[in-house]
Amino acid sequence: MPKNTVPRSRRASARKNTPMTKAAAERRLKELLAQSLEVHRQIEAAAPPPKQKNERAATPIDENWEAKNARIGATLDLQDIPDSERAFLATCQKIHRRERGCDSPFEEFFAHLVFLVERGQWPTPDDVADNLKTFREEFAYMRESSKNFIEAYPEQPAAPESKHVA
Repeated sequence: MPKNTVPRSRRASARKNTPMTKAAAERRLKELLAQSLEVHRQIEAAAPPPKQKNERAATPIDENWEAKNARIGATLDLQDIPDSERAFLATCQKIHRRERGCDSPFEEFFAHLVFLVERGQWPTPDDVADNLKTFREEFAYMRESSKNFIEAYPEQPAAPESKHVA
């Protein structure tokens, strides 16, 4: 009679089904947990890092400035608005028209925050803090520049008009 009449694959599975000792089961469990943790580490390493709370994806700008301004401007409702809202919009318009970059630090501060909202990125406290830091720096710079300008170019009385006889 042949020694091994059971096919090899059955013999291997027969061995797997034999009861394990407690120590062997614990070793096997530890091996499986270690493998699982390794697979988890590999997945995390391959995945992009999660976004931080204050990090936002920029809104894609697929339209030109004119189209964007026309689209946003079309949402402005000026009918039946109370005087308080009309006054607020007039103040915003005044700030917008006075904005000259670093030569108008408050106007630039305000415009930058509004621009973030226009892009769909509502400012976070960190955005405002960064913007406020820039405002403080540009405010001090503007004060110094204004003083230097007035010293260099003092007001002069207007020259008398010359009377040309033709």
